[in-house]
Amino acid sequence: MGEKLFEDKCGACHLKSVYIKEPMDDFLKEGDKTLKLLAPTGNQMLNELKLKVGNKDDLKTQLEKTSELLIEYTFNPDIMPNLEGSVSNDEIRDINYFLFFIDKYW
Repeated sequence: MGEKLFEDKCGACHLKSVYIKEPMDDFLKEGDKTLKLLAPTGNQMLNELKLKVGNKDDLKTQLEKTSELLIEYTFNPDIMPNLEGSVSNDEIRDINYFLFFIDKYW
């Protein structure tokens, strides 16, 4: 469910996942010529959130906290469009759950 929601609600700007080193290498070496990212990938966003909140050994709390941050940013963004009215808190939680576990490099 979270994957489909991500594709429908976020996929126009965000790729789901790429090897985490690939976007940085592309950006630094190629000037983003290869990937041409419009926005961070799903796994980039969640990796950043995971580093900022909780303890990676306490997945339940970390999952709750990353969901809270993603909800807050989705409705009060500084860069991307505000998605209030386009996506619900529960949908964002489902998207967060999907992205939280998508990345095998954590």
